[in-house]
Amino acid sequence: MTQLDNFLSRISANAVRFAERNALAVVAASAFVCLLSAGAGISWLGVNTDTRAMLAEDLPFRRLTARFEAAFPVLEQPMIIVVDADSAPRARDAAAALAVALRADTRNFKSVFAPGIGSFFEIHGLLYLDPGTLGEFSDRLIVALPFFGRLAREPTLDELIGVLDDALDERAPVSDSSLVDAFAGITDVVDASLEADSASGAWEEWAAGPDDDGKRRVIIVQPVLEYASLKAAQRSMDAVRVAAADLGLTPERGVRVRITGDAALNTEEMDAVARQAGVMAVAASFLIVTLLLFFGLRSVHLVLCTVATLAVGLLWTTGFAATVIGDLSLIAIPFAVLFVGLAVDFGIHFSLRYYELRSGGTESDAALVETGRSVGSSIALCATTTAIGFFAFVPTGYAGVAQLGIISGAGIFLSLVATLFFYPALLHLTGGSRRAIGSPTGPAVGVTNAPLPLRRPLMIVISGAVVALGCLAVLPDVRFDPDPVKVRDPSSESVQTMTDLLGDSPVPPWTVQVLAADLEEATQLATRIRALETVERTMTISDFVPADQDEKLAILEDLTFFLEPTGSGSQENVAAPDIETALPELADIARRLRTRARKTETSPQLKVALIRLAASLDRLRAQVEDSRDPQKEATRIQTALLGDLPEWMDGLEVALSAQQVSLEDLPETLQKRYVAADGRVRIEVFPAIDVSDQDGLSRFVDSVRAIVPETTGAAVEIVESGRAIVGALRQALTTAVLAVVLLLVVLWRDLRDTLLVVAALTLASLMTAATTVLLDIPFNFADVVVVPLLLGIGVDSGIHLVHRHRMDGLAHAVLSTSTARGVLFSALTTIASFGSLAFATHRGIASLGALLTLGLSYMLIANLLFLPALILWSDRHFVRKTR
Repeated sequence: MTQLDNFLSRISANAVRFAERNALAVVAASAFVCLLSAGAGISWLGVNTDTRAMLAEDLPFRRLTARFEAAFPVLEQPMIIVVDADSAPRARDAAAALAVALRADTRNFKSVFAPGIGSFFEIHGLLYLDPGTLGEFSDRLIVALPFFGRLAREPTLDELIGVLDDALDERAPVSDSSLVDAFAGITDVVDASLEADSASGAWEEWAAGPDDDGKRRVIIVQPVLEYASLKAAQRSMDAVRVAAADLGLTPERGVRVRITGDAALNTEEMDAVARQAGVMAVAASFLIVTLLLFFGLRSVHLVLCTVATLAVGLLWTTGFAATVIGDLSLIAIPFAVLFVGLAVDFGIHFSLRYYELRSGGTESDAALVETGRSVGSSIALCATTTAIGFFAFVPTGYAGVAQLGIISGAGIFLSLVATLFFYPALLHLTGGSRRAIGSPTGPAVGVTNAPLPLRRPLMIVISGAVVALGCLAVLPDVRFDPDPVKVRDPSSESVQTMTDLLGDSPVPPWTVQVLAADLEEATQLATRIRALETVERTMTISDFVPADQDEKLAILEDLTFFLEPTGSGSQENVAAPDIETALPELADIARRLRTRARKTETSPQLKVALIRLAASLDRLRAQVEDSRDPQKEATRIQTALLGDLPEWMDGLEVALSAQQVSLEDLPETLQKRYVAADGRVRIEVFPAIDVSDQDGLSRFVDSVRAIVPETTGAAVEIVESGRAIVGALRQALTTAVLAVVLLLVVLWRDLRDTLLVVAALTLASLMTAATTVLLDIPFNFADVVVVPLLLGIGVDSGIHLVHRHRMDGLAHAVLSTSTARGVLFSALTTIASFGSLAFATHRGIASLGALLTLGLSYMLIANLLFLPALILWSDRHFVRKTR
């Protein structure tokens, strides 16, 4: 052993001796610090729910985003409210009513923007149709307006019967194709009125033609966020749901209101992380670790002391986090689960070595001190190497993992202090050090059932080298997926709603935002950017001025010629239907429809329309006749069928009064989203290529940046976040590996021993990375935590085994020691602790748990199979320096 090894061993032994001799004072002092830590945690430990805080603010793209949001504050942290209805008019009306209610709630919303809704669009909305669609709308209405006018002036069943009677007059100058369209529309409206108390918008929907897109409307709001709360946007989300319920916007009434967008996604993600990686996860980890400790230590007293030490270390770490950090970022929240999985390693090795010495007949006090001397230096070294893996992220731009690194790195040293002071003090104070320990049986101390690496070391070493070379071949295919939606809980409403929006939209929302000095520069830049093959289209405020206005206004003028003022009044003045005459007339109309359908000159399309309408009228008549109160049911159907028609006709009259629209006429709410207060203009750039993977998205962003280097937007955020995280990972990994290797070389003064540890670590790391390729598991922003964990745990296990070999000098006996058993059960407890995360519904947490379980399993194989074989093989073929 080197002088430094001896120094660490003496320090550890002296610490244990001091704790044993002053057991009561050490336990009391530890308990007092625990109380202080608990108080600090309750008072100061919070959560920063702003997910952007996971990356450093001084990163170039973060600074550009901050400047952009300062220019357009209404675009910061949006929340998207999706309104789906069974008809386009109902969706529009529901969204309009909800937008009005939310605008009035200034406590929860800073701004409310409802695209395509409002007085401006009520007047000028038809100008946003393309000329072809507007022409079809006009042709359909020209035929129907005379009938609509009559029904609007007198919205009764009697008048509807009269309209149908006139339509069946073969002398009427109406083509068969027009009748097909009209009869099909009337059938749909009648059917709707039979099933609901209101067929609101059904006439309008028929006039507009099939428009499935209109059945979904979105409202974009800027919520008042409470970052000090775990769920920053929860109050605003609750306000949306309450407003929707108050307005009757429920699935039972044909309207569905859902919430998504950055603010909602982040809020529900925080909720999932808190539930699945918070207190319950820590409790589950403690329980699992405790059960495995009972199996591994075979002593209730040792287990309870180990768990108590683990709890003390966790409390100290929590107090440190509260004092030094304060508010935790999203990725730092699981620090407690990570602590349990890592810190238990010290207690296991200490307990097993103590157990081994006591089983061999060493007196209790001497066994405690010897345990401190023999494993103290190795666990101190392991604490240092594990902390290096975490601290290596501190100088990187990945602020979330840097924060986690500070907490976890410090927590490892606090756990070491608890193991060397509190654990022996508690064991001595409770009499555990004086209890007799029987002789172990079977594999109670070592791992004796592993002869393969000892009998065939060369075969194991060669096999490991071959596996490593195979893994190296696929290493370039390891990929990182920075898409934030893919790591969230797929069962949450916000993720499901966003997935629906992405699936229904032909253009993904990953856009690039460009700022121009003024509109003229914006127009020039947009033209240059549109020429890129990666760009489908650009959008500026100018694009909201309708095109081809002269042509469209001419169509509207022609349509106005056929529109007669309805003079529609209140529905209260409408006469109730006379069922004595209306029901027989309905039967007569249905008979005439079928007669017309049987005529040979009737086209097949018209026959189908006539028969469908006849069946609907029969159902209407039967529903009235079979009801308990026929008169009341007839009145209800009349209101449902025709009650909204006069209002729609009034709205149509307003829409046909549209005039030329200029840039200055656009609504202020729209202008604020594209023109900043200082006159700068926003250009929104949409991709023309597949951006569902990182390569496509990067190509899209880089192509726009070739023209305008300073860009921002969702696409830029995703690409640059990924690059920043990958860069931080490379920087931290390089720093940590070099630091660990240098530390081992300095401590051990033996390059070969260092290479033994590094070889096992490298093999396990390569197998983990290759498996992610074979199973097509991309890394995400949460999985970066895997790197310092695997590095720390892998190095620790190798250090323990090599250190024990250096102490005993018997390569073939390493697997029969308490050290090997400690490595085994330490890995099993850590796998069990982290493996529970793999069952989380949050995909980021689940992938973190799955990768940790996978990596730790490979680390176990590498350290208990490959490393002993490598040690034995190297001892046989190289002359070991005398220590």
